[in-house]
Amino acid sequence: MADSDGLGEAAIAAASPSAPAPGLSPPLGWRERLRAGLAGIGASLWFVAGLGLLYALRVPLRLCENLAAVTVFLNSLTPKFYVALTGTSSLISGLIFIFEWWYFHKHGTSFIEQVSVSHLRPLMGGTESSISEPGSPSNNRESETSRQNLSGEMKCF
Repeated sequence: MADSDGLGEAAIAAASPSAPAPGLSPPLGWRERLRAGLAGIGASLWFVAGLGLLYALRVPLRLCENLAAVTVFLNSLTPKFYVALTGTSSLISGLIFIFEWWYFHKHGTSFIEQVSVSHLRPLMGGTESSISEPGSPSNNRESETSRQNLSGEMKCF
């Protein structure tokens, strides 16, 4: 008899419309739907306002003349320019790579990683409690452990 009572309660709970299905969020009310719709409209409204402002200022900013000048400049670039641009960017990338390799072998951590941890994390709301100087014994042990953990997790064959 107790089993039939348990099944009856489960059937009533499943049939009730106010109980949402497991894993699904409850349906939004009209206020939440209106608020969500206005948020989407707000982004579109800012975009349209920006386009309207650009259209209104096209004459004072001389957009047509400036666009024509940029087009002429880009069309006058030769392949030699693009080769020089590619070579320069490759040289700079190579120098950064060599510096990173040298810094890693000397200090045991990446320079870019160290800068991002010590300077960017506080700007993005992170904590600074676990940050130590590069090359310190505690930092080397922590980074060694984290590298071993990452290398064990990242092996994909």
